[in-house]
Amino acid sequence: MTHGKILFLKMFTQLSALFLVFTFYGFDPGFLFVFAALMTMVTYVLSDYLAFSFLGNWQAAVVDGLIVCVSMLAWLLFTSGIYFSVFAGVVFYGLIVSCAEWFIHAYAIAPVRRGNHKDDEHLQYE
Repeated sequence: MTHGKILFLKMFTQLSALFLVFTFYGFDPGFLFVFAALMTMVTYVLSDYLAFSFLGNWQAAVVDGLIVCVSMLAWLLFTSGIYFSVFAGVVFYGLIVSCAEWFIHAYAIAPVRRGNHKDDEHLQYE
């Protein structure tokens, strides 16, 4: 699986989850786009390369959810403060990302499991 396809799927997932949850709270779409791009890169490196290779699929999906939750909470804490309703939105956002990442990881590793991995560059992460 090429890196571009996976990054696109992760970015689409992050952006969809952010817009689904945080537009109700009046967040700026530009901020949501920048945060989605940042979280895509951070979770790609930390979760997909490190956690997935050492722990497995569902653990890496949980790590993805925790990374985005903690990052959003830290951002909100230093910019505008955290209210209970926004905290609930952050937790819901983390749950959406965790569930979606489980499917993305399964999709990304499918060519390796089927034996069609000649275009996959990272076989050691299986």
